[in-house]
Amino acid sequence: MRLSVLALGLVAACAQAGSTSQNTGGADADNGNGSGSGSGSDTNHVCTTSCDDTNACTTDTCDNGTCAHTLVSCDDADACTTDACDAVMGCTHVNNNHGTMTFAPTGTIQTFAVPSCVTSLHILAAGAQGGGAPSVVGGYGATLEGDFAVVAAQNISILVGGIGADGNGTTGQRGGTGGGGTFVVRDQTILVIAGGGGGASGGVPANGANGGPGQTVTNGQAGAGSTANGAAPGAGGTNGNGGTTLYCSGCYQGGTGGGGYATNGVNNSNGDTGSYGSVDTPGIAYVNGGAGGVGGSQSGRNGGYGGGGAAGFTGGGGGGYSGGGGGSYAGTYGGGGGGSINNGTNQNNVSGNHVGAGTVKITW
Repeated sequence: MRLSVLALGLVAACAQAGSTSQNTGGADADNGNGSGSGSGSDTNHVCTTSCDDTNACTTDTCDNGTCAHTLVSCDDADACTTDACDAVMGCTHVNNNHGTMTFAPTGTIQTFAVPSCVTSLHILAAGAQGGGAPSVVGGYGATLEGDFAVVAAQNISILVGGIGADGNGTTGQRGGTGGGGTFVVRDQTILVIAGGGGGASGGVPANGANGGPGQTVTNGQAGAGSTANGAAPGAGGTNGNGGTTLYCSGCYQGGTGGGGYATNGVNNSNGDTGSYGSVDTPGIAYVNGGAGGVGGSQSGRNGGYGGGGAAGFTGGGGGGYSGGGGGSYAGTYGGGGGGSINNGTNQNNVSGNHVGAGTVKITW
């Protein structure tokens, strides 16, 4: 049996395209006398050129001489990814759990709900600056940041510290109030707390002093000054407790201790209420609402929201994990900065570098 020229051409075309030629009973069968009869069909799937469209997002096929390009499915059945296809790289699956939120002081505890698909947060928290005074500045807040494991839909409580009020240089009001600490807490678990700066004290050139910086250690800083004339500076708080108000019976009303996480600042000012008005109160603990201390009837300036101590003749202590102490009447009069704590990983903690009101930035 001889193949016709046309049949040879079809076989060659199929070979060129890498496809096969099927023949079922195509030629008559020899019946022994040189003639015969037969039946059948000749099915050829022929593509004379390549069907590859160089697109990684299609599956390329050839049928009856026609190229077909079917889109591939990139659905990975994961609700936390956005699925797409790149013509060169093929399927891509991008996590759709990225975003940023920034929080400023509001005088209230704010709430952040962890978005769906989020398992980790990067949090930056900065305490507020303490109040300044003529020729001196309030202590800058501490800045802390780290990474924290979370679960979607968890609620995180955020208190952003308010800036302290400035002293005006007059005798009874020369001290700046304490800056508020900034608190980020999940239920009863502390994530990060950044200490606020202490209030400055000015008005008497020899005794003017900047406020103490927000600390990166857990203890609050003691107020500035000496113990001369029986006037001791307030001690910084420890272990999450408030700072102490200085002791000076019969004096002007002085700056008070900053509030900590767990307890208020210790003691009101104890100046002469007959001559110098009602007392200044200390900063309030986070667990008690986190208000700043309240200025008395003559000093009249409140501490920054977030536990900042009130101020009068001397500077108030900053709020924080542990509160800063009030400033002394002897030597220099600035309040101490509040303490901090960071329970995250990949930490970066800096003392006394944040100017102005506190802030929280959350990235996921």
